[in-house]
Amino acid sequence: MNQRSDPSQARHGRVVCWLRGVLSHPLTRGLHLDSAEATAVHARLIRDKPFLRRLYSHYYDDFEATAGRAVSGGIILEVGAGGGFYREVRPSVISLDVRPGAEVDVVASALALPFRDETASAVLLLNVLHHLPDATLFFRECERILKPGGRVCLIEPCAGPLSRRLIRRSIMNRGKRTRGGPYRPQGR
Repeated sequence: MNQRSDPSQARHGRVVCWLRGVLSHPLTRGLHLDSAEATAVHARLIRDKPFLRRLYSHYYDDFEATAGRAVSGGIILEVGAGGGFYREVRPSVISLDVRPGAEVDVVASALALPFRDETASAVLLLNVLHHLPDATLFFRECERILKPGGRVCLIEPCAGPLSRRLIRRSIMNRGKRTRGGPYRPQGR
């Protein structure tokens, strides 16, 4: 597809589209990123590439440490679990993804979590937060479903100079600029 006819170029810019084409794995080229097929390909790549498998295993160690420090007796929820394999580490995890076709327990939005108040011990996210259109609403949902003493573990891509430029349109320009820092629920 020539870059002039690429509809994502208007949304993401020429440089981002070029980088995506150069850096994408051949199995992912031409796939719509929100498709069930893309989720299956990403899951395969994460499991088959030794570096990615080790990296995810390292991240899952952080998930386990967070779950270990959380109050007991509630569910452990992985949000955006579609391509990952955390269930191999913790079989009892409840996995959630917004995309149909992902091999998860619950297909739902992170902005409207389908769980009762104070039922979760931990909410775990790996490279998900920057995809959410309203992070504040997500944190309110976490506050609602977490038991007192519950934990949230967020693992996000590095916000270095290149990534800031690449994700600026999706994160930094949503009305007002925000800076990183701890989330502080109202009244706490």
